[in-house]
Amino acid sequence: MVKTSNEKMNIKLDELAKIILVGSDQFTKSMSEKEEFSNEVKASIKIESVIFLLHYADRVIYSHLGNKQRNSIMDNLLLEILKLLDLSPQATKIFSDLYGIRQKEYSSYFAGDPGKRMGLKGTLHWEFGKIIAETMEKPKSEYIAYAEVSIALVMRYFLNPALKF
Repeated sequence: MVKTSNEKMNIKLDELAKIILVGSDQFTKSMSEKEEFSNEVKASIKIESVIFLLHYADRVIYSHLGNKQRNSIMDNLLLEILKLLDLSPQATKIFSDLYGIRQKEYSSYFAGDPGKRMGLKGTLHWEFGKIIAETMEKPKSEYIAYAEVSIALVMRYFLNPALKF
């Protein structure tokens, strides 16, 4: 049986959602190895990293497929993520609200090669690192940089290969 393009896209989105969650788990594990945190802090780190990886996927999808396809794909990807996270209705609302806030915030940050700018402040990765350091209640540059490097590795080895459309 030949699969339609919609069926192929649904399979791709399912795979991408799983990769985002695996990447988020790896990032959370990496941050937890640096220092021990409560389960609540670990859950917050996981949610923040899922949202960050969703935002990054959104940027890549938009750059390759344009706005019209992006909207549909991201709506379906978000639904798939929520299904896999299996959150309570209240937690789903909190996640969705935070996703909207972070989308707006992250869209204002530079996501290109930080070497082409003067410093890392204001880049997408640095600002994400700040959010993680604040979540960890460790707003120190070493934690920001560690989070920045850790998420970049997750993106390189987990997410980027999956974003081939």
